[in-house]
Amino acid sequence: MGGGVRGVLACVVLLASVVCMEASTHLDQQQLRGTAPDGDPIAAILDGDGNPSVVRKEQDDEPHWEIDTEDLAANAAAFARHEVLGMSLAGLAIFIAAGGGTGGGGVLDPIYILIMKLDAKTAIPLSSITIVGGAIANLLINIRRARSNSTQPLIDWDFILVMQPMLLMGASFGTFINAIAPTWLLCILLVFVLTATGIRTLQKAIVAGRQEWWFPGGRERIALLGVPNSVGGNPRYAGSASSRTTQQHHLHHEMKADIPWKKVGMLFGLFLGIALLSLLQGGKKFASPIGISPDSFLYPIVAFLPTLFLIIFSNYSMRNVMQTFQRQQNPYYVLSPDEIQWTPNSIRYFPILSILAGMVSGMFGIGGGIINGPLLLEIGIAPAAASAMTATTVLFSSSMSSFSYTLLGSLNFGYAVVMLPIGFLMTFIGHVCLLKIVQKFRCPSLIIFSMAIIVLVSAVAMSVESIKELVNS
Repeated sequence: MGGGVRGVLACVVLLASVVCMEASTHLDQQQLRGTAPDGDPIAAILDGDGNPSVVRKEQDDEPHWEIDTEDLAANAAAFARHEVLGMSLAGLAIFIAAGGGTGGGGVLDPIYILIMKLDAKTAIPLSSITIVGGAIANLLINIRRARSNSTQPLIDWDFILVMQPMLLMGASFGTFINAIAPTWLLCILLVFVLTATGIRTLQKAIVAGRQEWWFPGGRERIALLGVPNSVGGNPRYAGSASSRTTQQHHLHHEMKADIPWKKVGMLFGLFLGIALLSLLQGGKKFASPIGISPDSFLYPIVAFLPTLFLIIFSNYSMRNVMQTFQRQQNPYYVLSPDEIQWTPNSIRYFPILSILAGMVSGMFGIGGGIINGPLLLEIGIAPAAASAMTATTVLFSSSMSSFSYTLLGSLNFGYAVVMLPIGFLMTFIGHVCLLKIVQKFRCPSLIIFSMAIIVLVSAVAMSVESIKELVNS
């Protein structure tokens, strides 16, 4: 177990080290370029309106450069205000999204574009690396959380091992659709999907909240109908009075999960496998290590290898789900709290729904969290488990996206070294605070409300961004 923990921490340290080294190189190169007189980038960076803060003058027939300090100070102050406001709002969005495990990508993109005045090609990779920081914090918290009255992990790793490759496959299809679909159609579909998802999630949150004491009329309803104040009000988790007393005890003395490190390792192996197969294709900034050019007849075969790997991986992982389903058919099998109850329909339709969720994510570039969370709630998973599993899928999806952006040279490392730790810190604080509130006041519906708020705010923010994009185009 200690080796597994060290492995997770090593991955975190490696990611942070790569970002820091790339940022240092980026800044060094920027400083070197700043001394060049032709197309001076310092003026472009410090003055977004094109008014020259760096002025070329002639002295003794030799050109030299002088800095207009007053203009430079004004531009720097305005730039700093945008940055501080944008980063503050981003931190608040991450704090709210932490409990639901959604990542908040649908809110971060508009904040970076509309508030910090970044272009979309800079904002989207920055949003992705910010979500990575938050997802790391969520994983470190959730990986040791157990189901009620059990040492079984709250995260169903068999479920994740099936869902994650499906999400990645869907994302690749969605990216292709994004490339060929008109902008106006994508904008309309995005607003429709987010609005419908947000309203549906809010409805589920209200239904769950009505069975808790804090909701308006909740005390009277519980006293009159005897509705158990259990997880989400779901009778499946209610049990007897004595079991509920035991659950209350364990809310304050939560057991630690027995982590299946082999399955966790398989998930990291999935990430490494896709990363290595993607490297074989090469990219805009580097050539294929095996010498295959985009014009080669072998290129489509190499490009299909990641998808083939995902299909094989998901089929192998589905065996564990089928074994769990067979065990649950035993009439003497007792379903534990927070455990997923598999049915023939859920086994049949879950892979399709996962691919569709990944397709929506790739089509709109919003990250999978605000789609995956409501999807897991919709198929009947308890709020705490849905939040934990959503955050886990977000970690690997956002890490893969950030890896791709790094290879393409799209990630701004100057911003990344700031937003990665902000994402980690605000998620950690937000998650711990919400857990304390849920455990103390027994109101797990707050997790669903967290998801609903982020999805609905994303719908509004992305609508504003889409309208602005349509007007500009």
